[in-house]
Formats: sequence, structure tokens, C-alpha cells
Amino acid sequence: MAFTPTVWTNGAPPGISKAELDKLGSQYAQVFTDITHADLGGVTTDQHHPQSHAVSDHSDIIVASKAADETVNNDTLQNDDDLVFAVGVNENWVVDLYLFYTSTAVADFKFKFSVPAGCELEGIVIDQFHAGSNTDNFDEGDTVACGTAGATTEVYRQIHATVRVAGTAGNVQFQWAQDTTEATDTKLKEGSALVARKVS
Repeated sequence: MAFTPTVWTNGAPPGISKAELDKLGSQYAQVFTDITHADLGGVTTDQHHPQSHAVSDHSDIIVASKAADETVNNDTLQNDDDLVFAVGVNENWVVDLYLFYTSTAVADFKFKFSVPAGCELEGIVIDQFHAGSNTDNFDEGDTVACGTAGATTEVYRQIHATVRVAGTAGNVQFQWAQDTTEATDTKLKEGSALVARKVS
């Protein structure tokens, strides 16, 4: 941890000088800062990973989550209101999505990623209702159809992907809709989230 232990000194009652108390307080603050940054190697709070960036700039990690349910009741893929992140030229990212949704057995659920020109995205979806297998591989050109458990039963699904950006910057946008149009609402639920990390 990035601090120097307190050296206790004798003094008049209560026996600890103001300077020593101030030092002790600052050491507690440093401990909590180090824990927050997983700083266990004797380095400062902005040296805990090798990426070069401005002090306290953690733009290489992006977290997006849904603060409210989003509803669709047709089969036209649409941009999710929240699950999107920006990428730069020649960057490489890994991305994880954690989805909670409800849909009828007729409507089901499908998704796709919209990416900048030349970008390559490859991933896998863990699909507990997929016939014959519980996983699907996909890339940036694929629309993936997923099953449901019925309108009142919430489905949890994970998506893992790698993103390799070419010469065009832009957004990696999660899109979704019903697989078959039905008037009953399909909902991507509050708490669904995207976590993306730039690896190069």
C-alpha cells in the first residue's frame, strides 16, 4: 500500500499529537482508495494498469445499464436506448452483456450488433432455450434468434464478444426486437447491462 506507517510519539494526554492523528486519518483514506483501485502492489492509484491515459481517466472501461424497462412489440430491429459504446480507429475491445427480458413463446427475442464500417465483431450467446445447444456463435453480420420461457417468466442471457475496429470510428450498438411480431410486449428489463473494456 502506498503509505508510510505512523511512528507513535509520547505526548501529553491524550498522548497523540494532532500531526500524528492527521497522518493516521490520511493513511485510512489511502487504504480505502487503494482497495477501490485494487492497488496491492505498492503503486499509486493511477498506476494499477499499464494503459496510458490522463490521471483518473478510466475511459478504457465502459459500463452502461438500463435504468428502466424498454418495450418493443414488433420484429423490426431497433437500437437499444442504453446499451451502446463508442470505439476509435484500430482499437480492440472485449464486451459482455447481461440481459434480462420477458417475451411470449410466439414473439421470442432476437438481437444484432450495429458496428462501424470494417469493424469485426465475433461472439457467443449463452441461450438456455436454444434447440439442440445452449450456445450460439455469431458475428457482426448475424441476427441471432433466442427463445423465451413465456411472457411472464424473465429470461437471463449472457453475451460475450470481441470487437476489432478498422479504419472507421463509431458506435457498437446493441439492437433487438421480437423474432415474430406479436401485439404482446417484449421487454428488455431494468438492470440489463453492458460492460466493455478496451484491450489495445
